[in-house]
Amino acid sequence: MAEEINALKPGAITTLDVGGGLPSEPLSGSTVMHDYGHRVGQVFHDQPYELVTEFGQWVHAECGVALTTIEYVLAPGRLFLHLGADFFMRDAYTQARKFPLAVWRAPGTLVQGESHPFDLAGPLCFAGDYLAHQVPLPATIDEGDVLSVDHTGANTYALWSRHCSRTIPKVLSWDGNAVEVWSDRHLIEY
Repeated sequence: MAEEINALKPGAITTLDVGGGLPSEPLSGSTVMHDYGHRVGQVFHDQPYELVTEFGQWVHAECGVALTTIEYVLAPGRLFLHLGADFFMRDAYTQARKFPLAVWRAPGTLVQGESHPFDLAGPLCFAGDYLAHQVPLPATIDEGDVLSVDHTGANTYALWSRHCSRTIPKVLSWDGNAVEVWSDRHLIEY
């Protein structure tokens, strides 16, 4: 398309923005960025255009962990969580990513044991509020346990939805030594 436009008006298009497009995945041992760079190099070889792109999700996904309370355990295999499409908006409305999941019981004990497939439903009032379907989790989950959802540093908090007047969650940061409050829970004040 750029070549067709430049044929009509020479020099009109000098930059191409191809967006990102790389899925979030573990960075260690991955060749995705190398393969992507090689392919882009082939496509843009000897082209007169400046290439602009970004890799927000690919770069930032591993920088976040979300913790959500398991509000209800319903048989067969359905969990209702405190977070849902309000936090995982992109995943609820498109295809959900395969987040690493773990279940914790106070005081910080990892729940283990034989796994069972669960659907993970959020708190919002529509049928599409699901984070995942048929994911294997320990069969001994209790209400009040905490589900940790890893690799949530991209396309979650920044896309927060106030659907059903949901308040924005507290955000903590960790620099490898200390935990700091970045943002307290944002309440809706009347």
